[in-house]
Amino acid sequence: MPTEVEYYTEISDYLRTSILDNIVEFGSFIVDFIPCSRIDLRIGINEFMRRNSIQDSNLREFAELCRGLKIDILGIIYSVDKKQGIVIICEIKMGSLSLNDYSQLIGYCIASDTPYGLLIGIDGQKSHDFKLALIQKPALIEITRTNDISHNFGICCWNSHTKKLIFDNDGAFESTSQLIREFVYNFY
Repeated sequence: MPTEVEYYTEISDYLRTSILDNIVEFGSFIVDFIPCSRIDLRIGINEFMRRNSIQDSNLREFAELCRGLKIDILGIIYSVDKKQGIVIICEIKMGSLSLNDYSQLIGYCIASDTPYGLLIGIDGQKSHDFKLALIQKPALIEITRTNDISHNFGICCWNSHTKKLIFDNDGAFESTSQLIREFVYNFY
């Protein structure tokens, strides 16, 4: 059976392709998802800017603030028209998803001021306790901090047989299309 890390590339490729295929109608965007298991968020952002010949002082400054933060997958949606990027952190887990897994993603997003996070379970659903926590505390899906920074979290299942991502209705995003609309809204 493959390990969690062995799924990072196929999940990254799927997210990149499905978002890029559906965001083109809204303008010119560069979309990339980078497996980061052995590198920190700063190196991933700098690699994205280097590969795409982007000189963006805001992204570079953001990257420096993320030094040492190791995540599973880094996603960046960059508006060529607006010269602005949005970062999304993806946390991948084997099997069922727990409140501990979700708390880890929340912590990464808060520590880095990243507005979007996806918790992705490989061939698993939410644990019973996690479902109860979301019912009792629905505000866990969209967190607004006192400094007006908002964080929105999606919950997904990666089906390793069909190689597709299935969004859970309890998350902030119920589909790739809804996630894309959220990104576009932030750009315009």
